[in-house]
Amino acid sequence: MGTLEELKVMNDGRSAAFVSGLTDGRSARARDEVLSPYQHVGMDDYANGFRTGFFNRVVPPRAAGAVTHRAMGE
Repeated sequence: MGTLEELKVMNDGRSAAFVSGLTDGRSARARDEVLSPYQHVGMDDYANGFRTGFFNRVVPPRAAGAVTHRAMGE
């Protein structure tokens, strides 16, 4: 699956279906599988998690107090 830190990021407020899809998507990518139509367009948590894992788009949570944007001149 992944390291302990990756698991913490995956489980940070996400549903069990999303995490399941995420791990399945990572496995499918490693096996060079082709996505089914459901996996391409499904809008439920599992399909969203699958695409996230397949296309490697896991974004870690922001650190507390992190600056997300700055105005010009700051």
